[in-house]
Amino acid sequence: MIAIGNSLRFAQYITPNEIINKEKTVIVVARFDEDTKRLSYALRAWREIEKDTEYSDWKLQLVGDGRDMAFYRHLVKKWQLKHVEFTGQQNPEDYYNRASIFLMTSTAEGWGMVILEALQMGVPVIAMDSFGALHDMITDGYNGSIVPNNDIKNFIHAMKVLMQNEELRNKMATNAVESSKHFEITNILAQWKILFEQLNH
Repeated sequence: MIAIGNSLRFAQYITPNEIINKEKTVIVVARFDEDTKRLSYALRAWREIEKDTEYSDWKLQLVGDGRDMAFYRHLVKKWQLKHVEFTGQQNPEDYYNRASIFLMTSTAEGWGMVILEALQMGVPVIAMDSFGALHDMITDGYNGSIVPNNDIKNFIHAMKVLMQNEELRNKMATNAVESSKHFEITNILAQWKILFEQLNH
């Protein structure tokens, strides 16, 4: 069995100047379906972030919509979260462009296109280790952080490490862009070409 990933979605990469001007925003881009995307984990982690005044100038943006929107709004109200924004379903490119950290909490994914989108736009990814393809896109400590599945404590720690260190965020953001270039359409097509040639022999 051979796996070939999808190619990049956006027409251009974020620039180095845009990287250093990113906002203090943590972002989630997902379908609002708790069974598969588990966004309550992101909100639970954010609840702990808001308890620390050191991060009071940061915000969490949830980009998307779905059947569990009301549930997530309920959690925000119940936990009295002050710095959470629901954007609704949007073209996410501008949101990636401004964000500094991307969160992935899914129970499983086939090929998480949102991760490639985040990398191309210079957003380091913090993800729970819940699907194999994650390791094809994220190298822990280089362009993001991979934490054990269901480990919210370490997830929060990984968030705080990046939120505290602008130099590290910018370095990981630059690494994210470079690593995403592996998935340019020409590289993906070359992999398909090699596969077809092998099958013809």
